Amino acid sequence: MLNYDQLARDYDARGYLIIDEFFPPEKIAEIEQELARYIRQIEPAQSAGFVVYEPNTDGKIRNLFAMEKLDDYFAQLAKAPELITLASTIFDDAPISMGVELFGKPARVGSEVPYHQDNAYFNLIPDQALTIWLALADATLDNGCVRYIEGSHKFGNLPHRASGVKGNSMGLTELPADAGQEICGIVRRGGALVHHCNTIHRSEPNRSDADRPGLLFVFKAARCKMDTDRLAHYHSVLAAMK
Repeated sequence: MLNYDQLARDYDARGYLIIDEFFPPEKIAEIEQELARYIRQIEPAQSAGFVVYEPNTDGKIRNLFAMEKLDDYFAQLAKAPELITLASTIFDDAPISMGVELFGKPARVGSEVPYHQDNAYFNLIPDQALTIWLALADATLDNGCVRYIEGSHKFGNLPHRASGVKGNSMGLTELPADAGQEICGIVRRGGALVHHCNTIHRSEPNRSDADRPGLLFVFKAARCKMDTDRLAHYHSVLAAMK
């Protein structure tokens, strides 16, 4: 049984959580079945902006975006009580779903993700958004687990620039000199990672023989507004990459 109040306190102190058991095995099996169905139904001609493939592969999926907009199962999954209770306890506010995404990290070809803060994409004021990263396979050092800079959510919004990485277009301009310890998000299948939108994080390539998929649920607090100046900068970075 999760102690949501304690999790919220740990999140506030560290900027991330590692939860060993979040969904039971039977729920993970159901999600995997629905994900396989979803992937089979992808229409390449209509998927621009929603699917990103690993470069120089035969269609290995790197990212799936906006899954909740395209499929009722994933729209309903984002309303799961475990997700809503955790996000609402952390925010002390109603959580608003911002998206359901897959980071596929396929075996041997899953590419790295550079250091970044998610609010470089979200551009929210206040910076009250989080990602719940559900492990659909064990996440290890070899297969490119997420790595967090502990306490970095307290740095505020840091400068970013174009990363040159398709699917993760923004990267930190530089890592702060006083950045804290890097923590490896090693977690078993069915567990979850949770991080603040200003927590600096990255991942290395998948060097293993097994895929390392993670299903992401992104939430913001109902009180959040859009920072239009930062949003304009983000759009200028995207335009320069085309």
